[in-house]
Amino acid sequence: MELQELRKAVGDIMTKEQDVSRHAALIGAIPDHTIRPLRRGDPRKPEADRYNSFGFALDLADSERHIAVATHFRNIHSDNAFVSYLLKNGGLEEVQPESLHKGDIVIYFHNADPTHAGKIFGDRVISKWGLGNLWEHALFEIPASYGADVRYFRALGAGPAETAFLKYAQSRGVQLHRVPGYPAIRAKA
Repeated sequence: MELQELRKAVGDIMTKEQDVSRHAALIGAIPDHTIRPLRRGDPRKPEADRYNSFGFALDLADSERHIAVATHFRNIHSDNAFVSYLLKNGGLEEVQPESLHKGDIVIYFHNADPTHAGKIFGDRVISKWGLGNLWEHALFEIPASYGADVRYFRALGAGPAETAFLKYAQSRGVQLHRVPGYPAIRAKA
């Protein structure tokens, strides 16, 4: 199967099949690809269940402070607006492909807008697709809607990513002391 056909087929499954428990079997039935769901217990998998590709790639999936803010302010979370903020304000260090380290970040773009992100592990990417699984895949074995342009960035780490997110939230008018339970939440190290 050609890559464009694969990307369309995978995208169709992700958008048309609402039962995410069926995604792995449906994608597995497509010939000629290397996409695999990450198994339970994989150490690269966050403890949290609800997060998006940016939250995973930026190590925010398990951040209690991120979760508290995103839960209380549903329009302020680790989304493309946050990634655009990081890019605009120098919060991410861009690197060349030959300089990548394990766990660095790939961000996918469509029309210059960030649409998706993953973590690099050798020649493989791990990324979250929609509400479902974390997937291990080749760089462009992703839904076509995520775009065809990529840029690479040094991993931030949980602490710096959380700090950057909290600054972003404050720039959007969030008064952190008013977030329910926030003062009691410890910062990530």
